Amino acid sequence: MSYLKRPVLAGYRRFILLVVLILTLAASAFWYWESWRAQHYREQTASMPMALLSYMLEGKQPSEQAHWVAVWGQRLGVDLSLIDEATLHFNYFQQRRLDSLQTVVEASDNGWRLFHLLPDGRQVLVLDTISFTERQPIILMQLLREWIEQQPPKARDARFDRLRLTSDWPMQMGSESLSTMTPEQREQLSAHQIVTSISAKGPSLSMYALLNDGHWIAVGPITFYTATPIMPVVMLLVALGVLLVAMGCWLISIRQRRFARLQRAAERIARGDFTYRVPVDFHDPFHPLSHAINAMAEQVQASLSAQQDLIQAVSHEFRTPVARIRFALQMVADISESEAIQRQLSDIDNDIEAIDHLMDEILTYSRLESSAGQLPLAKEWIEAHELISDLIEQLAVRYPHIEVRMKGRAVLWVLADRRYLKRALLNVLCNACQYAEEQVEVRLAYIRSVACIQIDDDGPGIPASSRNKVFKPFVRLDGSRTRSSAPNPFSSGHGLGLAIVSKIVAWHAGRLIISSAPSLNGARFSMLIPTPPQDAKGQEQQALLPRVSR
Repeated sequence: MSYLKRPVLAGYRRFILLVVLILTLAASAFWYWESWRAQHYREQTASMPMALLSYMLEGKQPSEQAHWVAVWGQRLGVDLSLIDEATLHFNYFQQRRLDSLQTVVEASDNGWRLFHLLPDGRQVLVLDTISFTERQPIILMQLLREWIEQQPPKARDARFDRLRLTSDWPMQMGSESLSTMTPEQREQLSAHQIVTSISAKGPSLSMYALLNDGHWIAVGPITFYTATPIMPVVMLLVALGVLLVAMGCWLISIRQRRFARLQRAAERIARGDFTYRVPVDFHDPFHPLSHAINAMAEQVQASLSAQQDLIQAVSHEFRTPVARIRFALQMVADISESEAIQRQLSDIDNDIEAIDHLMDEILTYSRLESSAGQLPLAKEWIEAHELISDLIEQLAVRYPHIEVRMKGRAVLWVLADRRYLKRALLNVLCNACQYAEEQVEVRLAYIRSVACIQIDDDGPGIPASSRNKVFKPFVRLDGSRTRSSAPNPFSSGHGLGLAIVSKIVAWHAGRLIISSAPSLNGARFSMLIPTPPQDAKGQEQQALLPRVSR
């Protein structure tokens, strides 16, 4: 599962990095939006004062402008100056605002600097201030009233509209009674005082002034800037992050389950179960891969089926002429009394028996290889010590010079198919006797719910680099551990014996391990077959299972 977990964990890491990136971008976007909002408020707030000051400088001589700037700068408590537009170095957006007679606001070292182009288009009015005071709006209203009263009553509406259209402040002029004012505010307005009104809803500021012709001018309401609270934004970002992580984990878990399904299908097909098919869901983005795996399994299954049919057909065709040859040899042996001819006939009969055994081994391996996950195993409880003792008695006739000894447990129960287990044990014992010099040891053990059968010999052993090769069909090792010249009907001698053993053990969910025999210095074959523990409860359950006597 490690090769599946690694990409999944990598997917989780990449998704977490993506969530962090999204939250960082969201926080950056909020910071830029808040900066733009504050800048927009500053430009909106400075639009009316700077436009009013610029209009009041319009038409004045340079000497008069300098004097006026000095006087009103002192009255407002700010630094006012006039500079040439060519000396400014604005970016594209600032220059565009300046050319359209809008106010440009910049943060300076000691506060704020405001720029506004005069209507003549040659000079720029600059206002430097550290902070804005509560007296400045009142002075501006006085200045606005003075600027409007400079015109005759009939021309005042046009001048007022000119300022109103170039300002971002709400502005009105009228003569009717103001119903929103209190009696005290009406008295102040009648006394030609500047009336200020602060609304608690906004909060916002409104200012009123009375002209000498009885009309009034109103500026506002001007809302105060309030920064967005940080804690709600942080909580929103945290909630967004949690939501994204939850959704991402859910999506990744769905993808992990789909990958696990494909992995299980690939593992079953790799184990030889070519009848298994991946369930195809057309809503699954991986359904083309599922189709490809199913098509591969069908192709492999068809190829193996054709191969097995061919092997069975060839084996059947071989058996018929072999039977005829054996019958003919028997007839020749019956009519001939020559000892030389009898020896030749005996050798030919041994060769025919070897061919017949080879065909049987090929068919057995083909059946094990092509069972496609459905090999019918008739499992039962088998006493391994008794079964191996029977096999040793059979081999004693063919290998009289080999001493086979039993060690370890006197009783070892194994849950397996008797026919296939007997075939596997016989092949391994034949292999050990074939290459042993004098001794073969069989050791029985039970290790952590696994029945262990170890078969050691004092032969030349198998090099570590070649131990995986012996499980492949038709593979014979070079050197000292090659097949013996003595006839052996129990071992194919063509590289199929251990391959069959490996398949049988694999069908029993076990393992076949080759190592070095520590005591005999030869080869050790360890056959490991999972078996339930032999406790009292297990013995009661075993009594219900079929046991076949030898």
